[in-house]
Amino acid sequence: MRVSRPTSVPATGPTSTQDPGDTGTLFAGLFGLLLGVGLLKFGNPVILDRLVETPRSLEEWQAFAWPIRFGFLGLGLVAVVGAWHIGTRWRPSAPTWIVALLGGWIAWQAVATLVSQDRAISRMILAHFAGCLTCFLLGHLALSRVSQPRTFWLCLTAGLIGVLGMAMQQHFGGLEATRRMILQGPQAASLSPEYLARIQSNRVFSTLVYPNALAGVILLLLPATCWIAWESGSRWGRRGSWILAAALLGSGLAVLVWSGSKAGWLLAMSLAVLLLFLLGPWSPRTKVLTASLFAVVGLTAFTLVFREKLSRGATSVSARFDYWTAAVEGFRERPLLGHGPGLFKRVYAERKRPESEMAQLTHNDYLQQAVDSGLPGFLAYLGLVTGSLVHLYRQRRRWNSPLAFAVWLGLLGWFLQGFVEFGLYIPASAWCAFALLGWLLAQKPSDTSSNSLLSRTSCASSISTVRT
Repeated sequence: MRVSRPTSVPATGPTSTQDPGDTGTLFAGLFGLLLGVGLLKFGNPVILDRLVETPRSLEEWQAFAWPIRFGFLGLGLVAVVGAWHIGTRWRPSAPTWIVALLGGWIAWQAVATLVSQDRAISRMILAHFAGCLTCFLLGHLALSRVSQPRTFWLCLTAGLIGVLGMAMQQHFGGLEATRRMILQGPQAASLSPEYLARIQSNRVFSTLVYPNALAGVILLLLPATCWIAWESGSRWGRRGSWILAAALLGSGLAVLVWSGSKAGWLLAMSLAVLLLFLLGPWSPRTKVLTASLFAVVGLTAFTLVFREKLSRGATSVSARFDYWTAAVEGFRERPLLGHGPGLFKRVYAERKRPESEMAQLTHNDYLQQAVDSGLPGFLAYLGLVTGSLVHLYRQRRRWNSPLAFAVWLGLLGWFLQGFVEFGLYIPASAWCAFALLGWLLAQKPSDTSSNSLLSRTSCASSISTVRT
């Protein structure tokens, strides 16, 4: 069965709130460009931004990360265009309690910053969270009202392709060349044993701070961008859709394996099983058998790929328990206001074992909220994440495009990874996540929208084609 050629990437919002004007197209392009460039240039935790130097030559602008202040400048420009596009339509369509949790979380971060033990660091974290809030609002109030947001999705997809391309370059010789340059350089004798051990690793990290952060970006964006690739290829028929989507999916999964992220592997496998249960065209019994077989094959492959690391013991797991124990102790010390946004390093420095490596962040976004801003900050963020994901899951049958479900699947993977990583503190991933969350919370059923990429009928036709 052949998929009909699409006219645009779906807007899927209410027809009455969509604006077909040029302002929306301009905004969508700028917003997508900002997030796409952010994937390539803002991949360091915001707490380490002081270590990122401003590039001084064209080569450095192309090769190195950029200070986050350039991201804030770009976000400010996009916000101005977004506000122009929104006009007087500032009423959110998300449930009031979700908006209240988001606002309460940001407000409590500001309160915790006022009593922080290091206000300079906390202000930087607060500015980053304000950027997350801005991206959420732009996705929710502005992007959802763009009738033709094709440029947004294409720019975001191009950003992920750039990330995957850099990872492949590292895998096929780039890491070895960099390692050789460092070890043969004049500074090699002064490098710490920990750093020397780290650069011996063959795990790719692309433009992100380290491999697990790369895995988080793949979990977040690969489902949605694969759907965009499918729709983009459909202009050449079913074969074109399969080629583009399979190429992007295969590249993303290969890079995920090369990143060496065990949590990323397990989460990707879990999302695939969930996708099978929700969209598989078979009977429940067949789904259970297929999922069981898939899980056995996946876990077997996982054991084979990581057998060497598993034989040495789960050092990363024990290190995380060390961080989490210190975070819980720090939370008990100041349960109401916390120590201040971004100050886990101080808490851990007072409690870590002498042989343990220093850590800047908790490697758990939820515990980080507890130690940084106390119980109110923790509950507000946890409520925002779980409440939004559950609410969106209940709304899934009302969406008129598979893209919305793909975005939800990516958000689920990214927020689950937050239990073992710190993606919330990396602008490259956090800004994308909050923008997509805001956009998804604005999606409503639209049976009569002529501007949607897919009507309900053609949507069902597309899914049927994928199944066959």
